[in-house]
Amino acid sequence: MKETAKEIGKQLLEILRLILFIPTGFLAGTIVKFPLLLIARLQESMFGLKMDSWGTHLWQTLIFYAVGFIASIYVKPNFLTTKYFILAWSVLLGFNAFIFMSALPNPPYSTP
Repeated sequence: MKETAKEIGKQLLEILRLILFIPTGFLAGTIVKFPLLLIARLQESMFGLKMDSWGTHLWQTLIFYAVGFIASIYVKPNFLTTKYFILAWSVLLGFNAFIFMSALPNPPYSTP
């Protein structure tokens, strides 16, 4: 009886990990994002680099997604293969890129 309860507990934990592996990655990235914003504000005040410049935004975004991806690796359930893990992240990043490009003012790919 005890072993079946342990197995059920392990299965529930794996299901919880399946549900939370991507949101946990984004939460970890967001937690890291706040100190990065402070560093960017220091750069802006000390060196005159604008926070909305491509360079500043690029390194912040790369660090945000790298931390989120690494955190997701640790939370990933054991039964999820690497192939499907990368597929899930690819779909999510593609969706984020689509939303970003649709929010651009006067995108060159839109037709009048």
